[in-house]
Order: sequence, then structure tokens, then C-alpha cells
Amino acid sequence: MFNSLLIRLIGSVASRLDGYKTKIGGFGFILLGLLGIIRIVIPDLTQLPAMTMEASLGLISAGITALGLGGKAEKQTLAIREQTAAVIAASGSASAVGIEKTAPSDG
Repeated sequence: MFNSLLIRLIGSVASRLDGYKTKIGGFGFILLGLLGIIRIVIPDLTQLPAMTMEASLGLISAGITALGLGGKAEKQTLAIREQTAAVIAASGSASAVGIEKTAPSDG
């Protein structure tokens, strides 16, 4: 019972953040890398994670990569939606091209 409720809650949050999850992760990697560099520059800040310069720069580059991939995925999704709408408009109805109108799934 609790597991199914938890799965529905997480699924609901994930579907609301769809399109933003990759950006959030990318910014998280960049900020973590910057915190590692700040810790190297100011070693008295013991609350920050201790990392090497290579690890910090690797996290920053991973974050930039994630932001780039998220943007490309978003553009691809938008292009697919526009193309599908154009096909539906040209044919006159969604059922004529074999597209079923269904509710979005939770998974």
C-alpha cells in the first residue's frame, strides 16, 4: 500500500518536472564542481566537499554536457509534436492517421 502510494507520488512529481529534470541535474553538477573549486581555494571551509581539481572540472563539464543534451531532447520533442499536429491537420482527424487519443500514462 505504502509502496504504491510512494510510486504514484514520485511519478506525479516526475511528470510535472518533465523537461526540467535534465536541466536541474546539469545545474547541480555545475554547482557541485564550483563548490569543489571553492573548497580548494579556501581550505578552511570544511563543510564543503573535498575534491581534486580534476574531479571538480569533470563535474562542471558533465553539467554543461547535461544542459546541452537536455536542450537537444527538448527541441526534438517539440519537433515531433509539431510534425504530429501537422499530419493530423492535413488528414482532418487523428484516427485517420492511426493516432489514438489516450490519457498520458503515469510510467
